[in-house]
Amino acid sequence: MDEPSIFKTNRLARFGPYLGITGSVVFLVLWFAAVQVTGDWVLGEHTLSELGGKDNLAAPLFNFACVFAGVCMFLFAFSVWMRIPELRQPSGFMRIAGLGLVLVGVFNIDTGLAHDLATLLFFSMIAIGVGSAAYIQVKNWMLLPTAFVGLGGMCVSFLSLGLATIPMTEAIAVTCIAMWGITLSTEMLMGRD
Repeated sequence: MDEPSIFKTNRLARFGPYLGITGSVVFLVLWFAAVQVTGDWVLGEHTLSELGGKDNLAAPLFNFACVFAGVCMFLFAFSVWMRIPELRQPSGFMRIAGLGLVLVGVFNIDTGLAHDLATLLFFSMIAIGVGSAAYIQVKNWMLLPTAFVGLGGMCVSFLSLGLATIPMTEAIAVTCIAMWGITLSTEMLMGRD
């Protein structure tokens, strides 16, 4: 079977799903590494962003993780735009979310308002992107595993707002976002797009 012509002319279309997986995995690994380095970060008690303001190796690890994952998300979202016409609108929100994540890494928690706005940009845009993608996927009966991971992750994240601390909710949401990105990337690699 011949590859779609877009793969012959655009490497990002072909390799974008690898960036989706790489960005998510590298972020999760560096988050864990930053926690180990600092030694005083507690899940559910401290926000992820507090790692970016530490006076030790945790700060550059975490901030690099945000910038790297944000760039990967931005490029991955472009590959979604190229490969899955039905998800072009949600991929726009994903690209903006990627830029927001880069800004979270650039403006660490110590910058105050700039960091807060970057965080708000990231979480609001990824929520809209994942939610609108899931709606389109279910409506068109396509990429259903990704749709269910996205919807499940959003439900768990929003429910945790009322059942857990804000830092725990943030950790849950970020983990769900990473799992959603890995799932969509995997489905694209398997040719289900």
